[in-house]
Amino acid sequence: MASPLFSLSLAHKVAKVSPPKALFMRTLAVLFIGCVLCTTSVYALASGDWQWLLAYRGQSTAAVVSDKNFRYFLDDAVPDFIADFGSAPNGLKVSLRNALYGVLSGPPDTAAFGDDHTVVLSACRYHSCAEKGFMWIDVDHKQSVMAIIHYVYQGEHSYDKAQLFLASNDFKCDAYPAATRERIQLWLSSNEIEPVKTRCLEGGNVIEVGLANH
Repeated sequence: MASPLFSLSLAHKVAKVSPPKALFMRTLAVLFIGCVLCTTSVYALASGDWQWLLAYRGQSTAAVVSDKNFRYFLDDAVPDFIADFGSAPNGLKVSLRNALYGVLSGPPDTAAFGDDHTVVLSACRYHSCAEKGFMWIDVDHKQSVMAIIHYVYQGEHSYDKAQLFLASNDFKCDAYPAATRERIQLWLSSNEIEPVKTRCLEGGNVIEVGLANH
């Protein structure tokens, strides 16, 4: 317990701090705490670590997407590409990252864990659940494949006929792992979806493919 002399002395010093200085000191304290929290929440970005995904075993895709690391993870995992997927008004083109985030941030499925190092996320868009998103992730090797079900592409409408868009930073369109192809087929069949057209992003180019031939 502090002595009365110490308490009086401290009170005197605090009282002598001018309001602007006190406000400045409080602001510095808030900024410092914010930096500490920010550093903690984006550890995955700094280290390039995807292992944080495994902490969500048994939880929903929504829990994964709500983690502050998820946006940084998408920056790392999703190819640079911009197109009109029908998700923005007036045919506005959006990044593949934003398009994928949109279809993974609505009503979720349970995040599936195939083994100790693979994760499968799937969900659909809020207020438009016909538009869906899928992501297969190999945490150990930092490899991923993503898929979007959409109904517009570069102004081309298929109305109630689903289109499938595939992309990966890690695999060519004809070399997706067999386990990944199986997962995508299971996701499509469980949602009773038969795409009328399948496109795949490879090296900045979009090619039309048959999913079975991946």
